[in-house]
Amino acid sequence: MDSPFEGVVLDPVKCSKMSMEERREIVYELANWSHGAPEMLQSWSRQDILQILCSEMGKERKYTGLTKLKIIEHLLRVVSEKRLGSNKSGAFEAQSSPAVTHKASKRARKSDHPTHLPIPVTDLSTMSNEGDLDTAAFCKNTACKANLSREDQFCKRCSCCICHKYDENKDPSLWLTCSSEPPFLGDSCNVSCHLECALKHGRS
Repeated sequence: MDSPFEGVVLDPVKCSKMSMEERREIVYELANWSHGAPEMLQSWSRQDILQILCSEMGKERKYTGLTKLKIIEHLLRVVSEKRLGSNKSGAFEAQSSPAVTHKASKRARKSDHPTHLPIPVTDLSTMSNEGDLDTAAFCKNTACKANLSREDQFCKRCSCCICHKYDENKDPSLWLTCSSEPPFLGDSCNVSCHLECALKHGRS
């Protein structure tokens, strides 16, 4: 198909002297051709083609795994679809970035089963009564992460049974533990508390 752009497209020297906007106009013109458009753009440098493609898509990409012809075909497709008001370039991006797509699909699969993921809990009273969330509570102490039930008001493994607070680095010299080991006899509740809290509340 004859076009006033044809001589310019086939001449790399003339093409290099054109502005970005002029080159875009040529691409838009070629996108209307029924055939031969990709071959016409083969004389352009890969950098010029990528520059226009990134401009049309609104983001920078390298497309290092694709031939120049594939990039040209995609550019013409993007321009054609842009004219129609729809951008359907997702399939091409999946081809150029399989690793990114693979990771995204893994995240999507994980989101299908949110109850399998740890749920940070700051207030057990706000837990939902539905599904598995009742049993998905964990201690908010990152060093502990013990499983908690809805009935637990605090983590008996690492928190003070009086003030219900925990220490990031639990210093044994500042804590008391209810124990039935010698020399202590009798039943043990196996919980611990701050020494300071015990003295304040007279539980020592």
